[in-house]
Amino acid sequence: MAALEPALDLLLLCLGNWRDEAGADEWRHVPVSVWERTVQLAQRHTVEPLLYARIKSPDIAAAIPPATLETLQQAVHLNALKLTRLHQELAAVLHQLAQAAIPVLVLKGAYLGQIVYRDTVFRSMSDIDLLVHQRHLPQTTTLMALRGYRLQDNQWGTKHLTFVADDGRPPVEVHWHIISLADPHEVDVAELWARAASTTLAGMPALALSPEDLLLHLALHASFNHGFRFGLRPFCDIDKTLAHFGETIAWQTVIRRAHRWRLARALFLTLHLAVDLLAAAVPDEVLQTLRPDDFTPDMASWASNRILGGDAIPFVSSNFARIWQEKGWKDKTAVFLKCVLPPKMMREQSSPTPAGLASQWRRRIHRYGRAAWHLWRRDEAMRRDVHLKKWLASG
Repeated sequence: MAALEPALDLLLLCLGNWRDEAGADEWRHVPVSVWERTVQLAQRHTVEPLLYARIKSPDIAAAIPPATLETLQQAVHLNALKLTRLHQELAAVLHQLAQAAIPVLVLKGAYLGQIVYRDTVFRSMSDIDLLVHQRHLPQTTTLMALRGYRLQDNQWGTKHLTFVADDGRPPVEVHWHIISLADPHEVDVAELWARAASTTLAGMPALALSPEDLLLHLALHASFNHGFRFGLRPFCDIDKTLAHFGETIAWQTVIRRAHRWRLARALFLTLHLAVDLLAAAVPDEVLQTLRPDDFTPDMASWASNRILGGDAIPFVSSNFARIWQEKGWKDKTAVFLKCVLPPKMMREQSSPTPAGLASQWRRRIHRYGRAAWHLWRRDEAMRRDVHLKKWLASG
C-alpha cells in the first residue's frame, strides 16, 4: 500500500490487527494535530465508535489528548442514543411481522452490531435492512403502513422497498433479494433462506445469514454494489466477521459459492483489501486460490483510492459499466431497461404515479448520461473506472 498521510496511517493502526505492535512510547509521540485529524477521518468513514472501542485501553487512552478522547466519547454517546431508538423500532417491526407469521432475515448493521461486534454501540447504522420472502411483500407493505410508514417518494429499486416515517424513526429497507435484477450474479435466494440461522435481535427472534453467506454478502455490498465508496466501515465489518466466526468459517465452501454466484473477483479484491488495510484474518491459501490470473496491483490501488480518497474520483455505477461493455445497441438497451424499469411485482407494491415514474427516468438518464458524456470526452479516470467495474462484474 502506498504511503498515507499520518492521520490515516494512525486510523488504520488503531482499527487494524497490528495495533498491539505499537508500544506505549509510540502512542505518546503522536502530535495532537494528528489525533485531531484522525478523529475527523473516523467521522468521515463512520467508524468513530469503533475507533473509541479500540483505543480506550489505559495504555493507549493515556497517550491521547483529553479533548480528542472527549470528542470520541461524545460521538459514542450520540451514537448510542440514535441506536437505542433504532433497535426499539427493529424490535417493534420484528414483533409485528412475527405476529403475522412472516419470517424475517435481518441483514447487515443490526445483526453485525449485536452479534458480530458484540455491542451495538460500536457499529454505526442509519437504517434497518430486512429480507422477507417475495410472496410476503404485499402483507409486509400493509403492516408497515399500519406502523405509520410510507414508501419513500414512490421510489423503487430492484431488490428492496424503502419505507420512511415522518416522525424521525429510521428508514426500513425491506428486501426480497440481495442482488438486483440487472446484476450479473447468480444468487439463489431460496438457498439463503435454507441456510439461515436462528438468532435473537433486539430481544426478538429472527433469522440471519449463515457465516459464509454473510461474508459473501458483505464483499458483494462493498465492491460491486457500491464500488468501494463507503470507506473503511465495510472492511471493519468483514474484519469483525472473520474474528467472530474464526475457524468455523468453511473457506472452501465460500470459494465454491463465490464462483457459483459469479462474484469470485469481487470477493478476492475485497478480501485482499481487508488484509492490506486492516490485516484481516484471511488465510493466505484462500487469497491464492481466489486470485484471478488477470489481477494486477493497479486494481487494488484503484480500490484503495476509492476507499480512502473520498469523493475525488468520479463515480460510475456497476450497471453503467455493464451497459458500456455490451457490443450492440440491442444488448445495451436490454441492460438499461433492467436498470430503470421496476419489476412487475415492484410496480404492484409501490404503485408509482406517472410523475414518480417520470422522475425516476429523469434521474437515471441524468446519472447514466453524465457518465456517458465523460467517457465520450475520453476522461481517463472514468474510462479506467468503467474497465475495473467491468472486471468486477465478470464473475
